[in-house]
Amino acid sequence: MTVRSLPLRLAPRPGEAIDSWLEALAAHNDVAWGDLIAATGVLQMHGTRRTWLHCLAADQADLLSAVTGVHPDAIHAATLAGDPEIAGDVDAMVDATAVFAPGGRVSGSRFCPACLASTSGRWQLSWRRSWTFACTTHYCLLATSCPVCQAVQRQRTHSANKVPNSGHCAAFSAPGTGTRPLCGADLTATPVLHLGRGHPAIAAQKLLTEVFAAGRATFGIYHRYPCTANDALLDIRDLGRVFLHETTHAALPNYLPEDLLTEYDFTREPQSIRRPTPSAVNAVAVTAALSILRQPSIAAAGTALHTLQALTGQPVASMLNNQTHRPSVAFDATGLSAQEPDLPAASQLRYGLGTACPRRPNTDRARVRDLVSKLPTTLWPEWSIRLTGRVCSQYMAQPALSVAVLLGDTDLPTDEALRLLGIPLTAEPIYDALAALKNCPDWPDIRKAVRRLSDHLYGHDLVIDYPRRRELDYDHLLPEAEWRQICRNTASNVLGAHVARRYLRERLTGTSSFCANPPHTTSSRSLNRFPRRLTPKLRRELLRYAAQFLTAHGIPHEPVEWRPPTHALRGLHLPGDEFDTDVLAALHQGIRHDKLSLIDAAHRFDVPVDIARHLLEAHPAPASPRRPRTRAITAPRAGPCYQRAANALPRERFADLYEQQCKTLAEIAKDVGVDPTTVANLARDYGIPIRRGGLQRVTIDREWLRDQYLTQHKPTTAIAQERGVSSALIANRLAEFGIPRHDRHAWRNPDQRWRKLPYIVDDRLPPVLVPVFSRRDGWLLLQHLAVLTEYRSFTDAAAALQLTGEAIRHRVQIIETLTGSPMFERARRGAPMSLTPAGREIVSAVHDLQHAGGPEPVSTAGYLPPGPCDLGRITADITKIPTLSAVPTVVSYDTNPTASGSREQRTYAPNTDLLLAPVLARDDGWQRLQIFADASRYRSYRQASQHLDLSIDTIKRTIKIIETKMGTAMFTRARTHIPMALTPAGSKVVAAIGRLADADGP
Repeated sequence: MTVRSLPLRLAPRPGEAIDSWLEALAAHNDVAWGDLIAATGVLQMHGTRRTWLHCLAADQADLLSAVTGVHPDAIHAATLAGDPEIAGDVDAMVDATAVFAPGGRVSGSRFCPACLASTSGRWQLSWRRSWTFACTTHYCLLATSCPVCQAVQRQRTHSANKVPNSGHCAAFSAPGTGTRPLCGADLTATPVLHLGRGHPAIAAQKLLTEVFAAGRATFGIYHRYPCTANDALLDIRDLGRVFLHETTHAALPNYLPEDLLTEYDFTREPQSIRRPTPSAVNAVAVTAALSILRQPSIAAAGTALHTLQALTGQPVASMLNNQTHRPSVAFDATGLSAQEPDLPAASQLRYGLGTACPRRPNTDRARVRDLVSKLPTTLWPEWSIRLTGRVCSQYMAQPALSVAVLLGDTDLPTDEALRLLGIPLTAEPIYDALAALKNCPDWPDIRKAVRRLSDHLYGHDLVIDYPRRRELDYDHLLPEAEWRQICRNTASNVLGAHVARRYLRERLTGTSSFCANPPHTTSSRSLNRFPRRLTPKLRRELLRYAAQFLTAHGIPHEPVEWRPPTHALRGLHLPGDEFDTDVLAALHQGIRHDKLSLIDAAHRFDVPVDIARHLLEAHPAPASPRRPRTRAITAPRAGPCYQRAANALPRERFADLYEQQCKTLAEIAKDVGVDPTTVANLARDYGIPIRRGGLQRVTIDREWLRDQYLTQHKPTTAIAQERGVSSALIANRLAEFGIPRHDRHAWRNPDQRWRKLPYIVDDRLPPVLVPVFSRRDGWLLLQHLAVLTEYRSFTDAAAALQLTGEAIRHRVQIIETLTGSPMFERARRGAPMSLTPAGREIVSAVHDLQHAGGPEPVSTAGYLPPGPCDLGRITADITKIPTLSAVPTVVSYDTNPTASGSREQRTYAPNTDLLLAPVLARDDGWQRLQIFADASRYRSYRQASQHLDLSIDTIKRTIKIIETKMGTAMFTRARTHIPMALTPAGSKVVAAIGRLADADGP
């Protein structure tokens, strides 16, 4: 097709629309609009301008270029073909159900009267965009329609038979058909709202123009997370829709100036779908939306958006749930940040709140699998103490923080996280602990620290495989022999092996015993006390054994324990920052120097007990230095017995007793309460010469010995002790003098049966009880018998009284032997044990005697010939006859008479183990038990003798006494390459001694 160029040419202005340029070209050539269109041969005569304003083809642009002499690129620049799809869709903020053409533009065009006047009626292409609502040159809102006929401008093509008159209304003045006059109103006189240079709406319009020009949004929240212009416009549209439809009018003054609100109130009535939205409506929506999106950070924008929620009373989530597209990364993060105050702690961690850019949880489980292998069941104490401090107990904070680290950036359910970490708790206590942390003023930094820890673990190699550690078999962890060896190497108390095993298991598995056992249980209290016993040397030995244990289970390259470095916490203000090295030093001082318990030390220095426990487990208090031994020369070590003797016997006093008063070493040792061997070692250290052969030079008169042995019925051990010689020497003298020896069972002779008993046995005692009072412990045995009637069986009694069944049966058998009648009918299936008639009579008599104040003690006590039922030596002072404090508090029995002759009823505390009762009946019972417990730590009697500074005979005699009293063996004796070991009964006795020692003794 051959076309002819126009005689007069006119180039389009920068930013001018193609239809405006063609109308100006027609007016310049003084031809009707229809003639110009016909001359070009490429544009439609009738219909809307949409086809060639938005979709001008390349061949059409070439033909126009040939007719007008304008380059095709300049012609394409005058169309909307290059705009984003959303460029005209801001009107969807006004009517969300409106249907728009594919380009999203509305019909017609806004205009600036001042711009029309200054350009001789030329129309800007940007006025066609519904995002353009203000003129940034003349600082006013754009007009929408003719001020005279109210017609929308440039909605249809110009009248074909008329020459275009730029700057005037081209709408028909009256409806109808045929030839109609045009309105012709001067559009440059249209009234508009003038805003001013610094008005927020003008700033918003300039920002939109920059976004269009750059094709990207990099302002405000998009600075660190830029997006395309299309995505930014969609975000502005959705947020603007919230201000127009979800926000109360009373909230708008917080975001908009008064003049714009006044104009908005005047023009916000519902509009026709074919009319462009009033500029004031678009200005309100865009300006309010940008007041939030232009904030310097996502957190600041989220705070501003949450303020909008407070003003409207409507949750942010519901206000943004009508989004018609997937929001940009920055806008989605802003919406999440706005919901932060309303989200629980777990959700905040999942969404990454507190980070620079919160985001939706990741559904990929790769991060979860990686973290599960690196996380302990209970978070490392060094981290949990810093993160929680006093906010909540460490028993709940540690598992809750492990869950918190795992939940970050994942949609993993909390119950599943508990299962993967092996935490034996439900989700409720975890939520409670996290809620307590959320309410803490330091929660933002706590949350940030949890995130840093999670990222650190995810970005570094595996150090300890905790799931594998939790699957190991710990049934044979720290055998008794290994524990005893560790105690010998570290000079530690052998008691509490089970607590050491629990301590080691916590170190190896990263779990806490308090997850399954609350802190107030007995086992947990024992574990709480363990850090007080722990020393750096003992901790090193336990960790050394733990490393061997791991190697034996095929894990040679992992450390026993590990924690991530805490340098990631720098710059954060956390609740546990107060627990620094000064607190640790104070705890060490209280534990070692002031001899405080762990709880007392924690209370004195205002440290929570659980935190004090963790601090001392990680950094044990050094062992107290031993007091220097006085001039130690020959003794292998300054044991407790030696120190007690040295403190009680300064050299001057020792020399006076031994050299001036001529006391024997045995007499001095008895006065001090130690072994003669210890006193001999002390004499050597003092340089005091020891008399040799002193025992052989002792002169014993034959008549005196006969009187002591035959008339006063003293045993050979008592006579030997009185003269300071051995009982073997007294036995030799008896044979030498021809003095007849006592029959071991001579006490059963009726003539001597009741001599020198601790109680007066006469007609005032119930006759049925008299045979039992043939024993010095008879009254104690009878009271035990009365206690047993409260239980269904011997087994139940043994469990309740912490005795062995054998011990209970043995005591009942003694009474049955002495009385000649059975006491109980044994328990059978479905029937408890019950008293026989004889038993009921005995128990009734015991109760009567108890109500009467008990048997009357004698004023002095002597000796009985030793026999199989002998309980040991009774001193001459009746006030030293021991009574058993282990009898339950329901049993009361009297002590010895006071000086005035009255009797004092005493109920003994239940803190003493009943298992130890037979031994504690001796004057030196508690001392014997302590020696036995100390000796049980060593491999043989010889080794115990060397370390305890006692003779082997003393140790053997002590163990023999305890075995006799308990009626069973305490040790399996040492053999070649096999150390001596406790029997089951011996282990129970040692455990009972430990409990009694913890309670400060009997």
